[in-house]
Amino acid sequence: MHNQEIFFSVIIPTYNRAYCISEAVHSILDQTFENYELIIVDDASTDNTFEIIENINDQRIKYLRNEANKGQSASLNIGAAIAKGRYLAFLDSDDLWENNFLSSFDFVKISKVIFLIPY
Repeated sequence: MHNQEIFFSVIIPTYNRAYCISEAVHSILDQTFENYELIIVDDASTDNTFEIIENINDQRIKYLRNEANKGQSASLNIGAAIAKGRYLAFLDSDDLWENNFLSSFDFVKISKVIFLIPY
């Protein structure tokens, strides 16, 4: 994947979700479609979210931490601003994806808008 364009940038905004962030992250890392980067934007958590993420060793993970709480929308925008993928995908930090989620999309172009449609 070194010379290949990143297809998806998966962005997970999180705040004080140490109790479930590992499961959300692993639901991404276990995807059958592997051409993605994972951007985790920690919205100034006061729990041990950082330590949980730090113990997951995967080069596709980019971890950012807001110095002050900015809210979910701002955190998503921060992640989108550094994303290198052709398409953005968002996952809440207390949610999970099936391992074939990213590989299950049909791409339908209407004008200049791309819709991701799982089948």
